[in-house]
Amino acid sequence: MRGKYLGDTYDLVKRVWAESLRSIGPLYAYPKFIPPGIRDRFAAVTLIPILDTTAPPKGHYGIFLDPHTGIPLPEPAAGPTAKHSPLQFIAQVNESLRPAYMICFDQSYHRKHKLTVGQQRERKRAFLQEQGIGSFYYVSHVPFLFMAQKPGILHELRQRLLELGIPPDRLEPADVSPDTPNQERTKGYGMQKNVQYVTDAEGHKTAVILPIEEYEDLMHDLAMGPATRGSKAEPRRPLEDVVKELRRPGEIED
Repeated sequence: MRGKYLGDTYDLVKRVWAESLRSIGPLYAYPKFIPPGIRDRFAAVTLIPILDTTAPPKGHYGIFLDPHTGIPLPEPAAGPTAKHSPLQFIAQVNESLRPAYMICFDQSYHRKHKLTVGQQRERKRAFLQEQGIGSFYYVSHVPFLFMAQKPGILHELRQRLLELGIPPDRLEPADVSPDTPNQERTKGYGMQKNVQYVTDAEGHKTAVILPIEEYEDLMHDLAMGPATRGSKAEPRRPLEDVVKELRRPGEIED
């Protein structure tokens, strides 16, 4: 994020993400990519406060990564800079801060690479999948990568974007069912290895003991089901209309 671009239309798209996804979890900006001198104004325009990485929020929340350019291909590995948020870094942030979801601006691609732009996006998604992180792209002149470890949350993110009126063909790849088998749902965030059982005198399993974080995640998933079904009856508004409503003459640039 560059200070000279603060307040342009791109920032209104960030504001739409923050408002539309709040019920899944409030969105916070990773401080690495937001210059200290503009953080208060950034939060005012986008409605995305800066994340305190030393004391992350409790419960479900999202992290917004806002590099100048985007996400480079995974080879060669490199550290984060103001311009780039490497895939290895994204995986580290996910592991250390455990957000429910992440969003990253990504306009980075190699013009002379043997892979096409679409294939480069797929390569990035494949790397994240190897780390247990699902993802999909919102493809536009300001593309974003949406990420989550839980298939249910990733599906909910997609549904929220569709409810804004975004055409399905803007989301890459095509949707996968949220009704993924339990083994797949738990893969990548350790539920099976952390489960403990209570047995009776004959060795029959009678109860399950879960770490508190996984219990809270499970309760959130159960609560999100009725909320998702209920939202289908709500009126839909095109993204363009929401952006026009948020734009105030003289306060932002086109």
